[in-house]
Amino acid sequence: MSDLHEIQAILSLYERASGQKLNREKTSIFFSKAINVARRQEISDFLGVPEVKEYEKYLGLPAVVGRNKKESLRYIKERVWNKIQGWREKLLSQAGRETLLKAVVQAIPSFAMSCFKLPVSLCNEIEAMIRKFYWGQKGEQRKIH
Repeated sequence: MSDLHEIQAILSLYERASGQKLNREKTSIFFSKAINVARRQEISDFLGVPEVKEYEKYLGLPAVVGRNKKESLRYIKERVWNKIQGWREKLLSQAGRETLLKAVVQAIPSFAMSCFKLPVSLCNEIEAMIRKFYWGQKGEQRKIH
């Protein structure tokens, strides 16, 4: 319990030194898997902040990116896929496809890329989807792999 008092003292010291107050409604805490459930609950209750779960998102990004970064960031590929599928049936010129790709699809991973280094394999898969859509290869894009 003294560890929790130390953490609380550090947070209070930060508040006094910076003039900023910790907003406990917007604060959450993440624990490693080595911490048992009872201890997690004790810490969370003492500090008055909820535990962040692995599947939660913050500002549209995963709150926790584990060892399998590609799987954690898979939603980017799915969003690109969904955009492309929505345009697939429309009769678009080459210039129209290029404009949509540059303005919409290439913007999807931008925010995540400002926070995380995307796996090269994920970038290659997204690039392949874009290339197939741009050049009009319909048969090869039935589902996400």
